[in-house]
Amino acid sequence: MNFNDLQLFINENCLNVRKLKTQLTDKNFDELMKKFTYEEVISQLMSMENYKPLSSKYTSVYLTLLKWFQLDEKKGFRSSKTESVEKVKAMDAPELLKNKFLKEHPVGS
Repeated sequence: MNFNDLQLFINENCLNVRKLKTQLTDKNFDELMKKFTYEEVISQLMSMENYKPLSSKYTSVYLTLLKWFQLDEKKGFRSSKTESVEKVKAMDAPELLKNKFLKEHPVGS
């Protein structure tokens, strides 16, 4: 996957993310790919897309992604790229979203 693929995904699936003032650059994409898998970025973008006050609270796609990944790490949802790459690559996008939802909303809570 490359920067153009991600931009196409955002344009087709993330209308609220597209409203943010500062969009991703090639350099931002390269930095994200050093720290996270493509699938993790897609999953986080979908979470951002579903956050209603996104455009009123945030202005940068890149900085918002970094902040949200940092928050997930503090909550224990993500340890490191090397530990999770194989697990994430084996999952498809709906499964990733389901797993993230279940971590955030445990059964019986």
